[in-house]
Amino acid sequence: YYKTTLVKPGKPLLIVENNASKRKTHTQVAIVGKRLFQFDASGTYASKPECTFTYLLPLLGMDSNSTTFPELVNNFKLENIKWSVSDPERHNLGVVLEEQKLAYSVEEIMAMIFRNAKQMADRAAEEPITDCVIAIPPFFDTAQRLALHDSLKLANLNPLSFINSNLAAAIRYTIDGATEEIKTESNKTNVMYIDMGASSFKVTIVLHSKGIDPDSKKIADKIEILGEAWDSTLGGVLFDYDLAEIIADKFNALPARKNKPDVRTNKKSMRRVIQKAEEIKEKLSASKFMKVYIDSLLDGVTFLADVKREEFESKLGKYKGRIQKVIEEALKDSKLKISDLHDVEVLGSAHRVPMIEEMIGSIVQGIKINHKLNQEEAISFGSGFHGASLSRAFRVKPIILEQATAYETSVQINNLHSSTCSEDLKLQCSKKPFSFKGVLMKKKTKYDVAKTMNLNYQSDLSISLFENFNSEQKGSVPRKTMTFKITGVNEVAEKNENFKKIALRFEINPFGIVELVSAKAILEKIVTTEVNANATQLNQTNATAPVNKTEKIEEKIALTISKEYAYPLPMNEKQIANSKAILETLDKEEENALVKAKAKNTLEGSIYTNRDWISDNKNSKFVEPKVKEGLLAYLTEEEEWLFSTEEKATETAEFEKRSKEMLSKFKEIKNRKKEYENFGGYISDLKQFINVTSTGLTKLQKEKTWITLEQTDPVHLKLSELQEWISNKTKERAETPLTSDPILTKNIVNAKTSGIKALMKELSKIEKPKPKEDKEKKHKTKKNKSKTEKNETEDKELLEEVTSENSTSPDSNGTNSTKQLSQIYF
Repeated sequence: YYKTTLVKPGKPLLIVENNASKRKTHTQVAIVGKRLFQFDASGTYASKPECTFTYLLPLLGMDSNSTTFPELVNNFKLENIKWSVSDPERHNLGVVLEEQKLAYSVEEIMAMIFRNAKQMADRAAEEPITDCVIAIPPFFDTAQRLALHDSLKLANLNPLSFINSNLAAAIRYTIDGATEEIKTESNKTNVMYIDMGASSFKVTIVLHSKGIDPDSKKIADKIEILGEAWDSTLGGVLFDYDLAEIIADKFNALPARKNKPDVRTNKKSMRRVIQKAEEIKEKLSASKFMKVYIDSLLDGVTFLADVKREEFESKLGKYKGRIQKVIEEALKDSKLKISDLHDVEVLGSAHRVPMIEEMIGSIVQGIKINHKLNQEEAISFGSGFHGASLSRAFRVKPIILEQATAYETSVQINNLHSSTCSEDLKLQCSKKPFSFKGVLMKKKTKYDVAKTMNLNYQSDLSISLFENFNSEQKGSVPRKTMTFKITGVNEVAEKNENFKKIALRFEINPFGIVELVSAKAILEKIVTTEVNANATQLNQTNATAPVNKTEKIEEKIALTISKEYAYPLPMNEKQIANSKAILETLDKEEENALVKAKAKNTLEGSIYTNRDWISDNKNSKFVEPKVKEGLLAYLTEEEEWLFSTEEKATETAEFEKRSKEMLSKFKEIKNRKKEYENFGGYISDLKQFINVTSTGLTKLQKEKTWITLEQTDPVHLKLSELQEWISNKTKERAETPLTSDPILTKNIVNAKTSGIKALMKELSKIEKPKPKEDKEKKHKTKKNKSKTEKNETEDKELLEEVTSENSTSPDSNGTNSTKQLSQIYF
């Protein structure tokens, strides 16, 4: 199963529901002529096991010659699938569907599932989603991580990072403030996260503490891995098989199966048993027994019996040793004792099966198993939060997340006999071979740590990287991941005598893959500069003579890096483009098939619906007998055509065209009945309209008393005519046959009322007229206005005359009399 968390600006984290409105989705796809996803694919698990693909994630990036491949096939019951080498050049795994003459790589099959998940996320987000973060188990090697990355690109997704699944749960633990509930003197909390998924068992010990966020420079929660261990083949699927064994034994013990072959010999029947076991496993966690029913399981014999929880639990005891071993290895890796732990969180199947949780409790005695997290959704939530923290589109609570490698990386460096060497240098290269082998990065190296190597060698190099998940075990063999060829060294060495060394820089990318990111030739030059000992006395007679200063300066020249991966090779850009085209063609074909199926179903539904409609006596009375007969014959012809034609050979447009024609043929008679039934409503609406309009007109006349009878009479007349028209239509309806066209429709009603509404609107716009002035009063006002203007003119002339005479005459005080003049004026 998988869960998808959607992160959208301005919205809380959302678990995406699938097509069945479930929050948990089957990680499987069935290819049976068409592709089936989610729960639909489960239906073919028993009937078409060779076409149903599940538990493929561990097979990503696996070499077709891998010794662990047969073990995984057996462990996950995948023996019915026809496996192949998908691409001889890449050595990657693929599947063959012989009946359908199809073949896909494991990356393409997983990409189909990711595309389906993306469709659900796009629908929930109401926009296309591209960026993603994927939670993976810590034991995924470089080849698996590269293959997973390719699958996501095939699904049109842009992976930002991979995250350790238990570390994702630790993020949720931090966000929920669970560490605040556990008070420690050092403010450091050691939490063991135990996740038993469907196919693997992982234990991670995490230190929750505080640190300085490098971006905000403020104190923030810090999460780092102290230790981890796993069992890559111990998972909930084994519990399904154990439960299936119980059901198989009970079925074989039935009287009807006496002296009959064991049900286990029939693969199809056993897959049905396994499906039923998976279904009842969780229910047995809450009930002491379950009644199991499988119809006609084998040879017509139906299975019906009780399965008790104690029977199931009796099968689980054998796993305690494996569980204990992983927990002890994680503690050893962290250098902690059980007593150093502050909390234990159990996730996945370990939580769903009580006895497994009891086993874990007995192993970590003294430490209570808490359930602070949502065991089903903590990992999905934490992954979503991590994705938001990597994007600039979101502002989230700062958390210092220190992801680290679960493997040791070693390096092997040899000189590369390049054809670009001069004869002298080539001789030197062959006489002085260079070889180095050692540990490059230890296990638990943090992702933000880079490693630089300086080599005092002057020839092209071959650098191989190896990973080892079991470096602590003697005799463990590291696996080569990739080889880099460093060229250009010879040319630089020939041209520069001051060539000193080669600087190599290795980094861990966000997907947990160690790579060589740069290679540079370092030249050491001695530069001499003339420096005046006493610059302030330069122009003085006693100025000191200049001195020479020498210093060493490094010059860096980028070298050429070419990369070759170990088998199985990841996909190149051309291969990705080709696979994308294949998957997009499948998507388009299935989308078109859905549209066509919908169009066909619409036509089929219309045939049945219209036949039922016209055959109903309540409807047929609106159709003339001959017309009815013709329509029934038409429907029969359409039905015969529909079932005689091949869907694949028929265009979607043909189904749509016939549906439109059928709609047109029945539209008139269906509308006839509809308008007949609406007649009473129309009449009622018209009468109400008359009443409302009459009331409104009376109110208008009271409010606007200046409106005359001449202006309101047209409305009264129209209302009277409408009343008479209603009476006539009522009589006409009683005399009109039901097979005739309707005498009253919505359009007719609107036409009869629109004119009256327009008249009422005009009346409402009439404004009160302005009052008329008395002619004599108006003449008197005009005469007075003239006299006033005349007096003002005379006063003005007088003022000008007085001003002219006295403007320069001083008063008794020796000042001009302008103030006095002003007083006279005003």
